Amino acid sequence: SEDIDPEDLPEPMLDTVLAPGDLLYAPRGTIHQAVALPNGPASLHLTLSSGQLHTWADYLSLVVPRAVQLAAEEDKEFRQSLPISFHDYMGVIHCEKKPH
Repeated sequence: SEDIDPEDLPEPMLDTVLAPGDLLYAPRGTIHQAVALPNGPASLHLTLSSGQLHTWADYLSLVVPRAVQLAAEEDKEFRQSLPISFHDYMGVIHCEKKPH
């Protein structure tokens, strides 16, 4: 993500020092900054994201095909052939056309 100007941020909700082996959880989208203590030991700031495949798009890409499959299995209307000229009036390319 893009860097944010610190002057545009609200006051921090938490300002803490972690001990070796500590773990701090911040929910996805939480603005955060990690800084090693001056004159302190080396520190590692590691950000892991576990939500990359848990978006609405990921969920719908799994659910919608299955819903179509079930509909086709249960309702013969979904298995009928499309009209021969369906491409003349279906789709975004035709969204501004006036009906015949």
